[in-house]
Amino acid sequence: MACGVYTTRFALLSAITFIKVYATTDVCEQQFFDVGNSTGYAKTTRTLENSIAFSADPCEDFYQFVCGNWIERVGETRTQITHFEAMWKSFKKEEEVMLHAEELRDSRAMASAQRFYEKCLTSDDEWKSKGGPITYVLQIIRNFAEGFTAVDVNGFEIKPLCHKRHEWSDLQIPHQRGNPPFKPWNPRDAEFAIPTRFVN
Repeated sequence: MACGVYTTRFALLSAITFIKVYATTDVCEQQFFDVGNSTGYAKTTRTLENSIAFSADPCEDFYQFVCGNWIERVGETRTQITHFEAMWKSFKKEEEVMLHAEELRDSRAMASAQRFYEKCLTSDDEWKSKGGPITYVLQIIRNFAEGFTAVDVNGFEIKPLCHKRHEWSDLQIPHQRGNPPFKPWNPRDAEFAIPTRFVN
C-alpha cells in the first residue's frame, strides 16, 4: 500500500479527532488521545503512530514526517506480490498435485492429461536429436481456441504434440464432442481433455 494513503488519512484524522502534534524547540513530539474503541480504529491508530517520524519537522518535510518510519520498514524498492500472482502460485501448486494424483485417473480427461505430462517430462533424451529437449508444446495446443478438435484419449500420441517446451496453464473441456464452445475443466465430469500449456 502506498504511503500516500497514510498521508491522506493522517491529514484528515489529525484535523478531526485523535492526533495532536505540537513542536517543542525544533523537534516534534506526539500526544495521542484515547478516542474510540473499535478494532479498526485501534489498528488505524497504530498504523499511523508507527508510520510517523516525529523527529522530522512537518514544516520542512511533511511527507518525511508522516511516512518516515513506514519508509524505513518497507523500503521504496520492495516489491509486492499482487493478489493475482498469489492466486496463480496457489493454482500452479494445486495443478501439480492433480497431475500426480492417482485417485484422479478414474477420469479419462485426467488420465490423458497425466500421460501427456509424464511423457513430456521423461522425453528429453528422446527429443535431443530433434533440436533439444521438450520445453514447448506445439502452438496448436496452446492456441486450442483457434479451432482444433479435442485430443482423443484412445488414439493419444505424444510425438506430434510435443516440441521444445512444456508449460501447462489450463485444461478446457468441450461441452460435447466436436468443436463447440469450451467450459472450465472439471476432472470428474469430462470424457476427454485438451491440455493447452504446461508449466513446471
